[in-house]
Amino acid sequence: MTADPLTPPPAKMYSLTVSGIPCLTDSTELMGAAFKEDIAALPWAPACVSGLVASEQGPIALLNTHASTEVTSSAEVNKPLMAIIRSHKGIIAVETAHIVEHVESPINDDRPKLQDQLAAALDALSQAHLRESTPPQAAFQARTESQTFLRVRSGGVDFAVPADRVHLLDRHRQALPVSQGQTLDWIVKLGDDLIFAQSLSALLNLEKTAQTEPWCLCLDEPSESRGLLVEQVIGLLTVDTDQIKVFNRQEGDSVWLMLSDEHPIKVLCDTPKPSEGAAAIPLERSPNSWTDQQTSAINQQSRVLSLTVGPYQIAITQSMVRSVIGTLEGTRIDTKRGRAKCPVVDLARLFDLNLQIAPCFAVTVKLGRKDVVLLCEKAEFSQNRERFWPLPAVPHPINDFFHSVRLIKDRCELLLRNPEPDHEWKHWARTLPQCAYMGWLSTDRHF
Repeated sequence: MTADPLTPPPAKMYSLTVSGIPCLTDSTELMGAAFKEDIAALPWAPACVSGLVASEQGPIALLNTHASTEVTSSAEVNKPLMAIIRSHKGIIAVETAHIVEHVESPINDDRPKLQDQLAAALDALSQAHLRESTPPQAAFQARTESQTFLRVRSGGVDFAVPADRVHLLDRHRQALPVSQGQTLDWIVKLGDDLIFAQSLSALLNLEKTAQTEPWCLCLDEPSESRGLLVEQVIGLLTVDTDQIKVFNRQEGDSVWLMLSDEHPIKVLCDTPKPSEGAAAIPLERSPNSWTDQQTSAINQQSRVLSLTVGPYQIAITQSMVRSVIGTLEGTRIDTKRGRAKCPVVDLARLFDLNLQIAPCFAVTVKLGRKDVVLLCEKAEFSQNRERFWPLPAVPHPINDFFHSVRLIKDRCELLLRNPEPDHEWKHWARTLPQCAYMGWLSTDRHF
């Protein structure tokens, strides 16, 4: 009896440890994995939400169910993994100690399902969606095409491996030389499997800076998989295509990454292939696992005013900005409402921040038909070219005030909602906590 070609294959099962608790998930939920890099703080985030992290889907929320019991030897050498999960709230990330594929479906396994383990944390998030609103008047600009590499280090030298060539990355349990007296070829144990691997330091004649190369990169397809042993795994590195330089040489092309404020990094494009090798278990890669960036991403504004509020950035399109002043000294903020007065909102109080520094800048913005004064630490027109993305699953209040988000290193920048509806300020007024109101400012004040 032949299998129905129209019937989808059964979902693969995976086990992963989340905050010290073993859980089960399958290939319909598990979209991939990545190293945890910078975490950008989110306003109104509960304890179960660490913040936003970068991913191929744009910024996504990183969840933590409770304090981890895992102890790492070095933050640089042993960066935590993130599992990229498709949930009913949208795509999210969760820190995990490891991800292991089950060759056979586990039967009568009493380990909890991952979605059940994350249920309470997901309840604290809104549904991820793309707002259907008229784009701001400023011109949009698409993001430059980029490529992702895995950055590794051996012999004190950094190298890059194209991320799409790495199907498994893990610390090996044991390494034995293929023959005595040589240091290039090894048989390493990954989980319950054996795989042929080569030492990067020996391959490139580098002087070792560590006694062992504990990390093994499994390259290319599982059927022809081979390993590359390295001393350290630094993390993922995404660069624009114009930062990738190819030099044509007689012995072959030499590819380098030209990074700002860093030495060039050589790309290992042609790692040797052994004649034989045992295949390691791959992490499933679905060709449709990532959202379409062309249709789901809101492109970067050509010019936005960026407001600094503690650990957060607020972006306002230039067309919404009425005025900016750099000091409130001598300015009277009234406690009584008046027809010719603008409401004054302290953004630090809105975000429930206890800042030691008083707000220095006052920015008047147009919200619908109403001018509103926003107080912040700093305001400047941003020249950053990163694109804005639709809001992912985030704490509920963020959707009330902001339209989209982008990550700038370890800070998130939230784009103020488009003031299309006439009732925009009325919505703000119903939603703002009373403590965020500072009073009213006369509109005859010349900014």
